[in-house]
Amino acid sequence: MEKLRDINGQPSDFNISSLKKISDLVYYDGPLISHFMNDKNENYIFYWIDVDENYNRWLVFKIEPSDLEDYLKSNLLLIDIIEKTNLYCVDIDNDINYHNVKLISISEFHSFYE
Repeated sequence: MEKLRDINGQPSDFNISSLKKISDLVYYDGPLISHFMNDKNENYIFYWIDVDENYNRWLVFKIEPSDLEDYLKSNLLLIDIIEKTNLYCVDIDNDINYHNVKLISISEFHSFYE
C-alpha cells in the first residue's frame, strides 16, 4: 500500500477532536460520509478520501442545516457544498488520533481525483 501523499495546505489548530459523531450518512465496509456536531450545534461532514497503512484521510467541512437537509433529500450535491466552504484535511490513525490537520484549497481537494 502506498503512503498518503503530502497535502498542500496551511497547518490548522482546528480542534477536530471536539466534534461528536451523530451518524454515518454513507457506509460501505466502513463509514464514507459521516455527520458530526460541535458544542454550538454546528454541523460538520467527514468525507473519507484516502487510506494508507497508518491513516485514513478525511475531508472535514462545516455544513449549514439547510444544505444538510437538501443533501439528504438528494436536492443538493455534496460537491456543491464542498466548493463553498472551508475545507480541512485530517489523517486519523487506528486509535482515532488526529494528525496533519490542514486548511486546504478547493484546488487541492480536486487534485485528489486527478
